[in-house]
Formats: sequence, structure tokens, C-alpha cells
Amino acid sequence: MSVVDAPPGLDFAGPAAGEFRSRPGPRRLARFAFAMCLLDTALAFSLAAKKFYQVGTTMLFVGSLFCLSMAAVGLAVRS
Repeated sequence: MSVVDAPPGLDFAGPAAGEFRSRPGPRRLARFAFAMCLLDTALAFSLAAKKFYQVGTTMLFVGSLFCLSMAAVGLAVRS
């Protein structure tokens, strides 16, 4: 399952049978995971800002933004 159901220009054949709606448990888990990643990203940014010129701070920035973007895609798919 992805955020985009069909590539541009390709439509589904026939009438739509209905809309997909995920169950409440996975939706709640996706919201929780996104909130935790947002909190972890803010914490990682604050730690990296204090020691900006040390080795490895770039990995804190990039790694936390990557995890946040993956959690955002998960939230978009489940909502």
C-alpha cells in the first residue's frame, strides 16, 4: 500500500467499489509513532545544535529527519 494508489494517467477500470479505511488500532499506532518521532527529532536537533561542529552531528540531523519523514508517510497511509 502506498500514498498514491495509481500512477498518473492510469485510472482504475470500472466504478469505484468503495474507499479504504484502516482500522482504529493501526491509525492510533501511526499517530503515536509520528508524535514520538517528532519529539525525538526535536531532542536530536537540540543536542546537535549544542555540539554543532563535532563529528557525527550531521548524522543526527539527517537520521532524525529520515525517521520523521518515514513516520509521516506511515501516518499519511493510515489516515
